[in-house]
Amino acid sequence: MNDTLTLTTRRTTPFRGRTTVLALGFPLAVVAVTAAITWSWRSQMPDPIAVHWGTDGADGFGSFSSHVIALTIVPAATSILLWALGFFAGRESFTRRIAVALSVWFALFFSGISLATLGVQRGVSDARNAGSISTPLAIVFAVTACVAAGAAWLMPPDPRLPTGAPVPAAAARLELQPGELPTWTRDVTFRGLAGSIVAVLAGVTIIGVVTHTWLLSLVVGLPIGLSLAFFTQWTVIVDEAGLTVRSTLGRPRFIIPLDEVEIAEVVWVRPLAEFGGWGIRNGKGGRVGVIIHTGAALQVHRSGGRIFLVTVDDAETGAALLNTLAERARG
Repeated sequence: MNDTLTLTTRRTTPFRGRTTVLALGFPLAVVAVTAAITWSWRSQMPDPIAVHWGTDGADGFGSFSSHVIALTIVPAATSILLWALGFFAGRESFTRRIAVALSVWFALFFSGISLATLGVQRGVSDARNAGSISTPLAIVFAVTACVAAGAAWLMPPDPRLPTGAPVPAAAARLELQPGELPTWTRDVTFRGLAGSIVAVLAGVTIIGVVTHTWLLSLVVGLPIGLSLAFFTQWTVIVDEAGLTVRSTLGRPRFIIPLDEVEIAEVVWVRPLAEFGGWGIRNGKGGRVGVIIHTGAALQVHRSGGRIFLVTVDDAETGAALLNTLAERARG
C-alpha cells in the first residue's frame, strides 16, 4: 500500500477550545503582561541597555525599544503559528500537546529572558555594570520546562473513535489458526545513541566551564539527557490490544486499539525530508511518528483521519498481523 490510499472516515480535530486557551490565550497573556511590566521600567534603564552577556559580564548593547519589541513579537507570532498547528491539524493528541507545550515554552522563555535581562539593569546608570544573569537564566529554563510540561498534560487524550468499516481486501494479512493469539514484538534503538550521550556530556561541561555556572549547565543538560533516555529506545508490539509503541522507560506510550485500525501498511521513511529529524515527530500530511532511522515503517491509518507510524524492522509482518487482528475484531 502507499500514502495515496483513500479512506472514508472524516478527518476531525477535537478539543479546539482547550487548544485555543492553552496554545493561544495563555501564551499571549504572558507576553502582554511581560511587555507591560518591562515598558514600565523604561525610565529606570540605562541607555543603551545590555543585550548580551559573556563570561566577564555584559558585552553587547542596544536599544531598549528594539529589545522589548523583539522579545514581544517573536513569542507572540510563534504562539499564533503553533496554535494554528494544534487547532487545524491536531487530530492526534501528540500534535495538540506538542503545539501547546511549545507555544507556552516560547512565551515563557522569551518573557523570562526579557524580565531577567532588564531586571538586573534597573537603576543602573551604565549597562556595563549590570549584574550576572546566569542564575536568573537557570530559573527561567527550569520554570519554563515545568510549566510547558504541565500545559501539555492538561490537553486531553484522543477520544475513542471505533470504526466498523471492513479492512480493505487489498491489505496484507497473515493466516492464523482459529483461536490463535499471536504477538509480534520488536525493539528499536537509535543508532547514534552513544554519540548523542557523549555530545550532551561535552556540551554540559563546556557550558559549565565557560559560564562558571554549573547550575545553568545542569538545568540545560538535564532535559536533553532525559530526552535521550525516554525517546531513543522503543518497543513495538502488535497483539490483541492493537498496536503499542512505548519507550523503554514506559513513557511516552502510543496505543492504537484494533477497533480504530482502518488499515496497516509499510512505507519507506526519510526522517529529515519527511519529518525534519528523528524522535517523536509530526510529518507531512499530519502524520505522527516515532522516527528512529531511515527505512521501512509500520504505518497505521486510524479512524478520524489520523495516521501513525513507527520505523521498525520486519514492518511487513507487523502490518499484516495488525490487519488480520483488526479484521478478526470486527467479527
